[in-house]
Amino acid sequence: MLSIFILYILIHQTVSGSVVPSDHQAQHVIVRRNNPIFFTVPLHYRRYNLYLAQVGFGTDPQTFLLLPDSGSSAIWVASKGSPHEESGFDKVYDAELSSTHKTTGIDFSEEYTKGKVGGLLSKDNLLIGGMLLPDVLFGETIHSESWGNKEPFQGIIGLQHTSDNSKFPQTFLDTLLANRMIDRPVFSLNYCRIMFGDEILCLDCRVVVDSGHSLNSAPEAQTRLINRQFLFAREDEGLFYLNCANKRKGRPITLVFSEDAQFALDDYFLEADYGAHSVCFSAYTFHKAHDFWVFGVDILQYFSTVFDAEKKRIGFAKREC
Repeated sequence: MLSIFILYILIHQTVSGSVVPSDHQAQHVIVRRNNPIFFTVPLHYRRYNLYLAQVGFGTDPQTFLLLPDSGSSAIWVASKGSPHEESGFDKVYDAELSSTHKTTGIDFSEEYTKGKVGGLLSKDNLLIGGMLLPDVLFGETIHSESWGNKEPFQGIIGLQHTSDNSKFPQTFLDTLLANRMIDRPVFSLNYCRIMFGDEILCLDCRVVVDSGHSLNSAPEAQTRLINRQFLFAREDEGLFYLNCANKRKGRPITLVFSEDAQFALDDYFLEADYGAHSVCFSAYTFHKAHDFWVFGVDILQYFSTVFDAEKKRIGFAKREC
């Protein structure tokens, strides 16, 4: 199940100041160990709000960039069984090069908003954050659906504690617990690229927190209200975009967690390639089937977030880096 919490969201009538963003150097995921020790995994920024973890599979380690996803629990990496030109990934895991690889003979499949992946389950050593985990269960992705050509990552590492997929009985957090690398299933995501920026968009909003999403989404009416302030914006199936020459700061959106915890955001656009041209996409999208908000990396990058799987709660704090 995805992480959900309640808050209310406002959109301001006036624009406040902003802080110049820091560069796109590596940030980190922190997984709590026995206090005061922390197990730290560096994150590397890639285009389109993607922060990726470097992970080594096998002996000797084959190194890949995986997307940390708080909305799923499976670990998978692109496999040699899928041709480069068909997989959408520029680098693949080769089981024949690893002396510690073990087969299971079990198929796997995972479905995401972006598309589906599938292949075979295997076990191998996993090197992450300088820590070696033996016999980690993961998926070798042989076929993928709707994943773009030349993705900047080669797989996903799910951070949910419980698995909705019976073929992944042990999650990444389970593996850390079993190897006594942590004593509680708690992790923190820290993105150090910060920008800051009274009409109420929603009260008691239902919100899904998902680091696997680059952009944010909201119910259709609220998304249209946010984006109609940009006169030249066009829409394509819930995604709003415009010529970057027409980009400007928008009215700040304030996330209100409590009277003492309010955060204003006013940077709406992400520049990306769209066909043969470079355009600016709004960070606020909608899916017709959703009546809730999704906070993706576009919002999460402004905070230090702590996910406590044991007590089913999420903490937000201002970044100080």
